[in-house]
Amino acid sequence: PKRSSRPNAEGLLLDAKNGKVSLVYVITGGDEVSRDKFFRKLVSFVVPDNVRDFNFNSYNPEGFDPISFKSTYESYPLMSPRRVLALHDCEKLDQASKEYLETILFNPIETSCILFVSEKVDFRLKLFKLASNVGSVIDFRVPYDKNLPQWIEMQASAIGIRLESKAILRLQMYVGNSPGELVQELNKIAVCVSDKETVTEDLVRRFCSTTRGATVFELANAIGERNCQDALKLAETFLNTGNHPA
Repeated sequence: PKRSSRPNAEGLLLDAKNGKVSLVYVITGGDEVSRDKFFRKLVSFVVPDNVRDFNFNSYNPEGFDPISFKSTYESYPLMSPRRVLALHDCEKLDQASKEYLETILFNPIETSCILFVSEKVDFRLKLFKLASNVGSVIDFRVPYDKNLPQWIEMQASAIGIRLESKAILRLQMYVGNSPGELVQELNKIAVCVSDKETVTEDLVRRFCSTTRGATVFELANAIGERNCQDALKLAETFLNTGNHPA
């Protein structure tokens, strides 16, 4: 299927909640925060907590046994309409394992659901072509810079804090578009502020680390604007990443 025809995350979760579950899900993309949230919610809808121990299996490429995987896949679920088999970092599977999984997808069964989870998936490969034809694909791409403030605001709201617009832009400047590091910094802020306190730009300056690599152009802009605090922080970051002082 074309990427434009793929359903969104909310639609897939709503379908799963209402009992309409795909035989296969390919969960991919560089936004590991949204990817992990979707994965956990999907599993909770397909196999409830009280029966999850009997109907949920997680696998990694290291030591992966495709024959054992197939045996579990074909086992009938216990006290649940279906079981879930999650295969993480699926792009790292060896070729023999991929070919064996292809035979499973040629004849999928209704009582088991496979979750292929990975930051990157090559849909030119036969296994993932089959998976996309049999089931559903959801791609959590890293937000573009223009969409990042809205993403930060949404994640902050989920944590229970509210940032003013200048604070959001400051955090974006310090961290960039790294979802995992952004949430880490938001959690750090949440520990340091009281309930119902709006996070200001100054609080971000005080509590957040600069993890994004600085460029000489950003440094020049800060100096040109006579912004001493930002210029010093950018200069420190610029030098710590191996750039020559000259």
